[in-house]
Amino acid sequence: MFGDQKVEVIDIIDIGDGTMLRLSKPEGGGKRIELWSSMSKSWKTMYRYNVDDSWASWKKLSSNIEQRKADKKEAAKKPRKPQATPKKAATKQSVEAKPKTPRAKAATKQSVEAKPKTPRAKAAAKTKPAAKPRTTRKKKTNADD
Repeated sequence: MFGDQKVEVIDIIDIGDGTMLRLSKPEGGGKRIELWSSMSKSWKTMYRYNVDDSWASWKKLSSNIEQRKADKKEAAKKPRKPQATPKKAATKQSVEAKPKTPRAKAATKQSVEAKPKTPRAKAAAKTKPAAKPRTTRKKKTNADD
């Protein structure tokens, strides 16, 4: 019946492991993009409209995938270079660089000081003095008198 139509295959794309698409032209005319179904072992129609645009996008996708595979194989063949670790002295100099202008000095002082972020924390920081550490007192005993 319908599955027995004679089809002229124009182009085939094989993407990865098992995804196969074909551009075909049935006897009745028109073009179709069909997908191979490995379960039913038959071709299923995917696109009947805007076939040329869809086929061009599938071809582009296929070429991009093939290019990435080739790049990965090529990268695997090349030996890796060890990454250079920065010297400690160089990092200290860059971190501890002193600002040259007074305005820059004030800005770095302000950025270093801890600032409360929420309005509630700002209000609490303004009203409450810093808590002093508690010390335990010795109890007086009769022997100490």
